[in-house]
Amino acid sequence: LFASRVERYPWKDKVASPLKQEANSRLAALAQLLQTPTLRQAKDKAIEGKRGGRDYPQPQASDDRWALVLDAPTLSSARALGQVYRPNRIVVPNDGESKFGSDASKQAIVIPGCSFNAYLTSEAKKLGHGPFSCVFLDFTSCLKGSWRPSQELESLEDLEPALGDQNASHSSGWCAASPAEDIFQLLSGGPQEEGWIDRRGAVLAVTLAHLRNPGKPRQRTSPGKGSQALDQWDQLRLLIATLSARQGLSAIPVPWRIEQTSVATEFWLLGDPKSSDFQGALSSE
Repeated sequence: LFASRVERYPWKDKVASPLKQEANSRLAALAQLLQTPTLRQAKDKAIEGKRGGRDYPQPQASDDRWALVLDAPTLSSARALGQVYRPNRIVVPNDGESKFGSDASKQAIVIPGCSFNAYLTSEAKKLGHGPFSCVFLDFTSCLKGSWRPSQELESLEDLEPALGDQNASHSSGWCAASPAEDIFQLLSGGPQEEGWIDRRGAVLAVTLAHLRNPGKPRQRTSPGKGSQALDQWDQLRLLIATLSARQGLSAIPVPWRIEQTSVATEFWLLGDPKSSDFQGALSSE
């Protein structure tokens, strides 16, 4: 059912990086920030229940919120999120050839042989997963997709196919299952009208490989004084903001960027502007 790709990215070096661990820590901190209002209410309910002679369990982690992570066999991101989510609420689809350990189920629900896009389009709904309040798209390619060992693209293209056509993956020049297409599926689809993102509030982190030879990106404005070309990060921000707005969600960039030699990671807070949890997280942040 699922087509596997050949992994060419040295993930073992990446996951051992201190900056990768920093990305995991910041992801968990943002997820905790979104959980805090709900957990505080649950703890207050437990305290009030004991005073009234009723027994409410003390909450340790969210029981109803989900996390979706692209993770390596070490499950370092899933482990970092373990302080916020229960293992059976952290989903890790992986279509690579690397094998996960026999104890992986103690950390997350690992779905081998399944790409991120295939998971969202078929498996997630069947399994009853989501919506997700934490998504870490830890890509090892550039925005438009590249699995070559050099991890680079020869040029950049505008994102109009993804923004305007749900069948953009089949259009000429579009790389199937590229990060751009995965993001489009995440922010455009879903089992119900509300989509895959938890409208109460969600943290989104995206890692992209650097374009080694980006060349000269196409202009989005008329050439002349003050015009500026968009790189893949500009395109990523535009894509996330546009697709979120179509779902009635606010997409607030978090002023954190973790820069590594081959990749970089940026963060967003997404949610319904009317959500008290989302507003609380923004106020705390």
